[in-house]
Amino acid sequence: MDSQIRTDGLYFLKRNSLFGPLGEDVLLELVASLKLVQMEKENVVLRADEPGDSLYLIRAGRVRISSKSTSSNPEKAVAYLGRGDAVGELALLTGEPQAFSAIADTPCEFLTLSKADFDAILEKHPLVGIHLSRALSKRLAVSFHPPQERSKQPQMVAIVPALPYEACLLFTINLAIALVEQTRRRVLLLDASARSGDMARALGLHEPSVQDVLYREEDLLDLKLLQKLVTVHPSGLEILSLPPKLLKENLFNAVPPFLSLLKDHYDLVLTLGPLEKDPLSQTFLREADHIFFVAWDQAGDLAGPVRAALHENAQGPSVAVRTILLHHPSSTGKDYADFRVPWSELFHQPFRETGAPYLPLAEGKSAIVALERIARVLGKLRVGLAMGSGAAYGYTLVGILKIFEREGIPIDMVAGTSMGALLGSFYCAGKTPVEIQEIAKTITKHWLRQNIIGDLTFPHGGFLAGQTLSAFLRSVLGNMEFNQLVLPFAAVATDIRTGHEVVIRDGRVADAVRASTSLPIIFRPFLHKGHFLVDGGLINPVPTSVVANMGADVLISVNLTAKPSIRRGLARQRRLFPLAPRSPGMSEVFFKMLYTMQYEIAQARTEIAHVVIAPDMRDFLWTDFHRSEEILKVGEAAAEEAVAKVKSLLPFFADFCRVPLGISLRAY
Repeated sequence: MDSQIRTDGLYFLKRNSLFGPLGEDVLLELVASLKLVQMEKENVVLRADEPGDSLYLIRAGRVRISSKSTSSNPEKAVAYLGRGDAVGELALLTGEPQAFSAIADTPCEFLTLSKADFDAILEKHPLVGIHLSRALSKRLAVSFHPPQERSKQPQMVAIVPALPYEACLLFTINLAIALVEQTRRRVLLLDASARSGDMARALGLHEPSVQDVLYREEDLLDLKLLQKLVTVHPSGLEILSLPPKLLKENLFNAVPPFLSLLKDHYDLVLTLGPLEKDPLSQTFLREADHIFFVAWDQAGDLAGPVRAALHENAQGPSVAVRTILLHHPSSTGKDYADFRVPWSELFHQPFRETGAPYLPLAEGKSAIVALERIARVLGKLRVGLAMGSGAAYGYTLVGILKIFEREGIPIDMVAGTSMGALLGSFYCAGKTPVEIQEIAKTITKHWLRQNIIGDLTFPHGGFLAGQTLSAFLRSVLGNMEFNQLVLPFAAVATDIRTGHEVVIRDGRVADAVRASTSLPIIFRPFLHKGHFLVDGGLINPVPTSVVANMGADVLISVNLTAKPSIRRGLARQRRLFPLAPRSPGMSEVFFKMLYTMQYEIAQARTEIAHVVIAPDMRDFLWTDFHRSEEILKVGEAAAEEAVAKVKSLLPFFADFCRVPLGISLRAY
């Protein structure tokens, strides 16, 4: 048996609550019977209601535990297990059918122990059977009910930087601090790079000499010993610096269980290992739950060799490699990237002058914001905003964005319908709420009369051709494509022929917004990729489901389709002249009909949202585009009421932090 397999098997069994207390001799016999098994993604390890005949110890990859599928309840993931976890131990001991299914969620490696081999060891060591029976009884006593839904979230993040030394140090330190700030969880920075220790020293921390403490492989698995080597920054960030030479020469066989040990005791482990083709780097990548390749467009000569080494080292990892691109603040970068961070040589100046490793608050604000977004991705705290339809009511969205900006509430992605798509696209394109407010002020009664008359057309599909709207969108968005937006964005439209929802996330943004805002009968349907599209409010007036599908973890919905009511002004008129009933005009009937229909749909569409904001629009009509300032104030008032609830969902605003919130950390 391979020595590494033997080491892994012994470590896994020792940490298992059933097998750990059996003693070294018995465990070594169990280890000798283990066999290595590999499975592809979605292979079934164990199936519900079928007896299991083996114990599976997860050596690499991730396993999904799913409930049984019934006619009333479809199969549902209830847990995720990773390296070192065991699957099938109860069935191995009892022979009973499985209560749950186990499926390979990624390509996996297992160390398996068959029931036949296990029974042979029990015959040789009868006392082992007695111990296991007692331990099993205790476990079953608290396991009558299905396990609570839990998700063992991926915890280890491998950083592979194709960056000059200074940029690498500043990027890694500021990302690590952003993780602490945004998640308020226990974060460890494991520095095993060629210049190990520089990160801790840059933060003003004194690092113990590890060579005087770590001699044997067992030392690397001694948590109490490791904690003596960890230094702690005032933010709460913990740093462990280990020279790669020490790990390669003396402790290499213990590195996989060492990384598993760190994942057991920290919420997030950020690792920085060797960059060259190297067995240690391969181990770091194999154990990672996230792999980020970081490149800077001003240091392109470094990207090629590091990418080549990454390709060699990452052969067969169970997770995809994602790219973070550092680009000049005045551009978005030409190369593809999963995440983009504005970066300038000017950010290095404070470090060169004073040794301070924090990004400058003024010049580096956009970079800090981008790093905080990456941190929320890793912490599963991405905030998604669903911006509903409502014509002029949509100006409340600007007021909501202004309050969120004032309160520091982040928005990571947006889905919009109709007016929500229009304003949402402006925001995702980088326009500030104040800039959007200034754009709204330009739409006056005079502007509406002048432009509507010029846009009238023979009513073939709609009274307005939509040319004025298209020109207005181009004046703000130009020819911007979705992949050029600052924030992820989706526009919702309706295929008028099929009645299906169409979610647009590629191509030219102005075209997507034009389709989403094409109110039926008023505007001619917009031809987009062979489909005639109209206002998305017909089918999804509050696109909460769309922003959830985009990957948002915290869902905020703005529902502008509150229950229809009579305007207060009209009600007052009727109180003064009760004998003079007023018949509603054709336009009022049309808008009330559409509004009532959308109201009923919207009630169901906001159910999954964590926070629903519903501004009180009873004093306004859908067509009051010239009253943007008044409507915006209503949005601000609604947002003020929702701020406390939104903040309660984000750890960033918790009051149990070690240091003041946010970028004030950088004063240390």
